[in-house]
Amino acid sequence: MTEPQPCERIAAYFTGVEADRAARALRSYFAPGLHFTGSAFDGLFDHGNPNGFTAVDMLAVTTLSVEVPPRAALRLIGSPDVEPLLGSIPTAADLWTHPEMLHNDSHASQL
Repeated sequence: MTEPQPCERIAAYFTGVEADRAARALRSYFAPGLHFTGSAFDGLFDHGNPNGFTAVDMLAVTTLSVEVPPRAALRLIGSPDVEPLLGSIPTAADLWTHPEMLHNDSHASQL
């Protein structure tokens, strides 16, 4: 028997016998007080510039405990090379159902 893929394990967590536990975990994660800084990510997303990176986007990523080296951040913010690459990715893209968007030859991988 093959091991379930990560997406399948996550889906089972939210829909299976662990659904109550998952709901409690989500309520805790998004509870007021920013006990988990990642819960602020969506609120920081810069909706005004979907085809570019901004300083607010860099701050948002840090709430997920992702470190963006300063040189990389400066290169991404306002880069004319980034806009066409991001513009080619649909804004409603769902990486869970279309993981091919992350393949080595994709626009996302070029970022």
